[in-house]
Amino acid sequence: NLKTFRKNYLQWIEDIRSGSLLKRFPNETETWVSDFGVAIIDFGGLNLQQFFTEAATKLAITNMNDLQRLHSHLSYGFIINANPLAHQLLNVAKPLMANLLERFEIHGTNSKKWMPALLRKIPRSQLPTALGGFKDFKPVATCDYI
Repeated sequence: NLKTFRKNYLQWIEDIRSGSLLKRFPNETETWVSDFGVAIIDFGGLNLQQFFTEAATKLAITNMNDLQRLHSHLSYGFIINANPLAHQLLNVAKPLMANLLERFEIHGTNSKKWMPALLRKIPRSQLPTALGGFKDFKPVATCDYI
């Protein structure tokens, strides 16, 4: 249901902006020390069929525009598996979210190129296996907003 998705997506953004997202998750080892985060946007599997309707394209652009509200809360980010369609989408969204995109490294679909870039900035222990992390990776928290 797109209405529920939009509601949850906007709530997720607001929770990050307000700082209430991390407060919901217990942290036994230490207190949270940063208001800044890292984003990894994975366009893996994006294909043209997903954009056959005007509504789908509009939703993608609207969601990317909404992410602009997080630009002051992100230290940096990665866009991975950006195929030609993802590059086109990013080009369309660039005027809407230039402040946010300048903090992102954009990588194509070759994991042998983007995985080392992630690992230069993010400890392997903080990444799931699919992104180059350890097989026994356990997230600190998960959220079911989206």
